[in-house]
Amino acid sequence: MIVFDKVTYKYHYEQFELFKQLSFTLKDGVNTILCGEQGGKSSICKLLCNQIAPQSGNITICGIQCNAQVDNGVLWLPQNPAFFETRGVIFNIAYPLKVRKVAKLQRDIIAKQLAEQFGLMADVKAKKLSQEQRRCLALARGLAVERKVVLFDDFFTNEQQLQQTLELFPDAIKVILTSNASLATGHTVVIDCGACIYQGDAEGAQQACQGIVSITKE
Repeated sequence: MIVFDKVTYKYHYEQFELFKQLSFTLKDGVNTILCGEQGGKSSICKLLCNQIAPQSGNITICGIQCNAQVDNGVLWLPQNPAFFETRGVIFNIAYPLKVRKVAKLQRDIIAKQLAEQFGLMADVKAKKLSQEQRRCLALARGLAVERKVVLFDDFFTNEQQLQQTLELFPDAIKVILTSNASLATGHTVVIDCGACIYQGDAEGAQQACQGIVSITKE
């Protein structure tokens, strides 16, 4: 379970607070956060990944407070993942294992298996990959190590793609962050103007966001 408890956050270069006393709960399994294009999806991901810290309030993952000194086991998959562009597929997939000081032989074995699973050629450089291949590379890299939480930040273009990808992470808390209400599934949170205005099932969320212009309905 992930809990945002009265979280306030403001970027130093902005005059307004992006989140003010933001509170919601994400459950084990599949969750969706619905908010507009500039509604704070990536900022929520940065908070969970300890890239930024709230000015006030608390964020907990499975009962443990987010702490920059601890690996929260969070995987963030944005719409346009970043890679080592001049390095090959195997290097990019294996990088999380390298950071965790896994022996080179073992990490290469794991990386090659994942590359094969996603139909990626091992010696191709990241900059040569198509958009779909880059998406597959991001998933392969994400699967290289165990994850407690997976954040899909505008990562999906359709429902079929969404369902197939969720199956890859059966044991993780999965969070779909999107402005497309038709992709809402599982426990769903709707955020508008930095505040949670609804949390419940996906059908209720689609009703709750009817008046929010920045959230698409299909």
